[in-house]
Parts: sequence; C-alpha cells; structure tokens
Amino acid sequence: APARLAPGGAPCHRRCLGRQRPGDDAAPLRRPAARARRQTAPRPRHLRAEALAMSVDDVRLQPGNRDLVLKAAARDPLALLHAVPELKCDREIVDTAVRCHGDALLLCDLKQDKQIVLAAVSARGDSLRYADPSMAADRDVVLAAVRNDGMALRYASDDVKDDEDVVMAAVRQAGRALRHASHRLRGTLGVVMASLDQDNAAYAYVVSEERETVYGLDLECRVVYQPFNCFGPKGQWRVMSKGYMKSFTIEGPTMYAVGTDEKIYKQLLVQMNEESDWKGPLNNIADKISWIAIAGGGFV
Repeated sequence: APARLAPGGAPCHRRCLGRQRPGDDAAPLRRPAARARRQTAPRPRHLRAEALAMSVDDVRLQPGNRDLVLKAAARDPLALLHAVPELKCDREIVDTAVRCHGDALLLCDLKQDKQIVLAAVSARGDSLRYADPSMAADRDVVLAAVRNDGMALRYASDDVKDDEDVVMAAVRQAGRALRHASHRLRGTLGVVMASLDQDNAAYAYVVSEERETVYGLDLECRVVYQPFNCFGPKGQWRVMSKGYMKSFTIEGPTMYAVGTDEKIYKQLLVQMNEESDWKGPLNNIADKISWIAIAGGGFV
C-alpha cells in the first residue's frame, strides 16, 4: 500500500523515511544529518576519561588510588566500600563522601570523629545510627541530626532525650519524634504543643503531666496556668486559652468551662493555647449555667 503523506507531501510515518513510492521521480528521503551526527560523533576523550575516573568500578580495580577514590566519593559514597583501609581513614575523602551522602559514615573508620559525624548527620540525620555510641550522647551532634530528621532522636542517649531544646528541635521537624522523647518531656505542654502543630498524629505519644499544675482565670476571663513548684507571689501565669470563660473544671485530659454566655464548652488540655477555639456549646441553648464540676462522669 502506498505510504500515507503528511501535509506537504512528505511521508508521515517514521518507517516511510527513505522509501520511494512507485512513479515518484524525487530522490529518496534520508535520515536527517543532525541525527546521524549525534549517533556517530565520538564523545570527547577528556569527558570519557573523567567519567571513567569517577566510577565505582574503577575504585574496585584501583582501591589504593587516592585521587581516583576522592573523585568517586564526591559522586557515590559506595566508593569507600572498595577503598583500602588507609583511605577509609583519610579525612578529606571521608568528609567528601559523608557530605555527598550521610550514610557513607557506615563505610569509614572515623565514626568517633565529631566533625565527620557532624557533616554526616547534617546531610542525613538518620546516619546518626552509624556513628560511634559516644556520639549519641553529644548534644551538638544530636541537635544537628534532629534538625535534619526529627526521627533521628531515637538514636540519642537517654540524657539527650531529656534535653528540652533538642527535643523541641526534633518535634518541630517531625511531630511524631515526640515518641522518642523522655517521659517527662512527653508531658511538657510546650513540647507537646510544638509536636501537635507539626503533626496531629503525635497526640498518640502524649502522656499526662507528672508535676502538679495550678490553673486559674485572669481578669480577662482567660484560663491561665503555672507549675505548682513555681506558685507564689513571683510566679508567672501563662495564658492557655481565649477569653470569655467564667468557670471551669478538669476531667482527665479535658477541660470543661462555662462561658460568659452561660454555655458549656470543652477543650483538650494538650491542645489549648491563646489561638485555639473552644468546642461547643455542649448544652441546650435555653439552659443557663454559672458554675460547672464533673462527678461520676456527668455534669453537676
């Protein structure tokens, strides 16, 4: 069958190129010269040599060639896998590899070097697991790791997991990192709120506050609080709700309050802040309530 023609009389299918239809006196079409040149033109020798020098396969063949290993490590951290032991301790090579990919820390022999570990965890926080165990107790190293990946908090020592600044940095990066914080900080309001702002799923890891807390109402009808051990003339009240509340009671993790409109509202303690909204009203619109308390699971 004759070839289908595109507008202008040219064959419209790639397989028609170079064919001549019966009765057609025109010269047969040929492959475009540019395409032929692309297929036949040799790659410049210096580019081929550079790509070859930086391949992991070459490191396998020349594991003691420092320059070759250094170039290869800048592109592929697996180059360290085939390097001789002396080069796995070379600071320049290792630093180049871990900056390329933090997991290269697994393949080197400088796992106790703080600067190398800092470079690795800054590139990939999860690589903290490959560092020497002593690094898990180093506050600076763990802080750099959790800023890159909050879940790296799981590899920190117990003392660092109880450091509020480190844990705060972790939950701001990944809310669910709250799971790996100390029991004390998992019940600290500031840390809990930061984790919930980042990921609501962090609520599953919240624990009740172990220390006693004093709650009250200020003159603007806002709920305020302060730790019991700081309670006194010099203690500072912190605002934890919007206004228009005139009484409240607490049952478990929930605060129930009566608003100035004499309706009942509620909020979870761990989610309360100056911007959060109360849920409600919970009671009949016709009811008017002045004070509220919880007893036996019901309102009194």
